[in-house]
Amino acid sequence: MHRFYFFETDIYKEFDDYLFLLRIGLSYKRVTDK
Repeated sequence: MHRFYFFETDIYKEFDDYLFLLRIGLSYKRVTDK
């Protein structure tokens, strides 16, 4: 059970990082489009 929990949080952490990078990329694109 614990292993599944850690596995799950790992996925959430990676997904979080992905969203973070995506957000940075979008703001960067917005700046360069101006």
